Amino acid sequence: MTVKVYENMLPVCTIASEEHGIELDFEKIVKLVEKIEPEVMSLSPKGNAHFNAEPETVNEMITKWNGWNILLINEPELFKVYEIILKGIKEFAEFTGFKEPVTYLGAWATLTRKGRQVFPHMHNFHMIGHIAINAEPSTTSYSWKDKDNKEYCVPVENRNGQVQVTKTVNHHSSVWEKDESRVTIGFDVIGMEHIKDPRPLPPCFPILLE
Repeated sequence: MTVKVYENMLPVCTIASEEHGIELDFEKIVKLVEKIEPEVMSLSPKGNAHFNAEPETVNEMITKWNGWNILLINEPELFKVYEIILKGIKEFAEFTGFKEPVTYLGAWATLTRKGRQVFPHMHNFHMIGHIAINAEPSTTSYSWKDKDNKEYCVPVENRNGQVQVTKTVNHHSSVWEKDESRVTIGFDVIGMEHIKDPRPLPPCFPILLE
């Protein structure tokens, strides 16, 4: 089974490369993300506000998450990334009984350098997830509180090519210790209730889950 329920509360779908069977050119994707970083950093998306006030974070790509969609770039490797994302979303939707047939997909890249991390934050959508492109060794930790206000935190290992999908929950990465760029592709599954929300949304396109 690719979905594990942590603490009997949080389902997380993880599908590794050997399970989804789609090979990615990791180096090509990393180079693409590094190449477009200056252009992405020049964006000024509406309502853009980072989840963490830590000063250095404002210089990182993740702050522009709602200003672009990496899957709209014409690059064959990204078509394969989309295939993997869709596999993870459908698996998670089936496990959780999610029934909304038409949703929207937002996606972006994160680029983390040595000594940095993706700081704790939360997205208020149906599902959140990411694909590790160059993220070994690192973990993504999911944290939440139960109805009695007890706190939980579960670290999940990142493996290159693996997709992780879960519900809206606070999450962050471990500190990156390698000299090269740590790259992941994050995504949100957005529903009609979010489209109608007056808050700014990332550029997204419809996906069919049935």
